[in-house]
Amino acid sequence: VTEPRPLVLLDVDGVLHDREAREAIRLADDQEAVAVERGVIWVTAGSVRVAIPHSVATIVQGLAEATELWWCSTWVDRANDHLARALSIDPLPVIGAGTRGVGLAWKVDHARPIIEAALGEGRRVVWIEDFDGRLPGIGGVEYVDTTETGLLRAEDLPAGLLS
Repeated sequence: VTEPRPLVLLDVDGVLHDREAREAIRLADDQEAVAVERGVIWVTAGSVRVAIPHSVATIVQGLAEATELWWCSTWVDRANDHLARALSIDPLPVIGAGTRGVGLAWKVDHARPIIEAALGEGRRVVWIEDFDGRLPGIGGVEYVDTTETGLLRAEDLPAGLLS
């Protein structure tokens, strides 16, 4: 019997985006050269620029293959329009599409029914976000708080998620 695929909710800012590299690239005369030097994928999304380390891209690609991965970000559909392509993954479902909320409360409100449905099916649920220590407290969810590093690292992932 094959276990059902875990549900993973993924934020963008504070999880995928290397702000220090972005600033170095923004200030450079040759932005592409600095992006290569820093080991990041340089993404332009309108007026927003994002630097995604190749190590983070590899993690996201693995999550997209091994789990049911959803964007859970104020980026909403822009995550698919700009980031999915840059990360070489298919478009993902989006939590809170059309919402431009601030903070975590809107995400919890929009994510709760999806989380509860997955948990009701006996599925594993992991939420990756820069929670700043303020976890939503939905029982049964494994939280990955990237606040300390500002970036998702392989060692942050719960055991067995990608295997």
